Amino acid sequence: EKPFWYLYDKNRKIKLETERQYGLIPVDLIIENLEEALRYDIIWCWQGGFGSVRLINDLKERRFEGKIIVGFSDNTSLMTLFLKNGGKAVQFAGAEDIAYSSRTEFASSLLTLKKLFTGEEIQIKLKSKNVLSKVRFFSLYAGNLTCYLMTVPFLGWVDTEYEASFFEDTFNEYTKAKFIGDYTYYYYCLYLLYLSAFQRKLLILGQMKGIPSKVISLSLREYYKGKYIWGIMWGHNESFQIVPCFKKGEGEGYTFKNSLILNVKWR
Repeated sequence: EKPFWYLYDKNRKIKLETERQYGLIPVDLIIENLEEALRYDIIWCWQGGFGSVRLINDLKERRFEGKIIVGFSDNTSLMTLFLKNGGKAVQFAGAEDIAYSSRTEFASSLLTLKKLFTGEEIQIKLKSKNVLSKVRFFSLYAGNLTCYLMTVPFLGWVDTEYEASFFEDTFNEYTKAKFIGDYTYYYYCLYLLYLSAFQRKLLILGQMKGIPSKVISLSLREYYKGKYIWGIMWGHNESFQIVPCFKKGEGEGYTFKNSLILNVKWR
């Protein structure tokens, strides 16, 4: 409830102002902790990763073969880095979402993750608000739209080596948008995706918190000139879902009426 809190690291006392950029932790300290975490095979980001895009420039040459990162939302920045440089990534909830889940639900998710990590096949079924056109794909990148677009310029890479790109995001979280200009940033995100649309087999949009469905539908038709489906119930409002990224030979995805189904078996 205080306007700030202190972080103690060795002999340093670091003041983090909670009302200013969510109390960003210094980059060198995060990198130090990440190096410690990389002693292990699996790194689970236990809460949102606001500011993690700041790490990319310092870590973009690092290799992550044999490493798996689990996270959500702004952690997309680190997850994109892992994917590009040899690692694997799973979009999944952190502590806040887990705290509000049932014990049974969490235990089931842990079992699914264990199967994925040990090379067994898993199936993920995500509901859609819309009836979906038939589509099948054999590789998938998933993440937060804004953080993906913030990260790829540092990496000099886009996700078009994956047949399908699956994004979620949240806009105008604390305000009620009333004018078309309030959605300009969202339109700009779709326009940036459009620049590589000819290389992408399919764009999938999950929950876009703060954007009315009619705006999503209109903007996809006008600003994204590629194949797409939208309305998948995954995102900040539906975050307790496992969405693994997978390359060719590691899985497939397909639509069935109002569901998106992913069958994944990591090599």
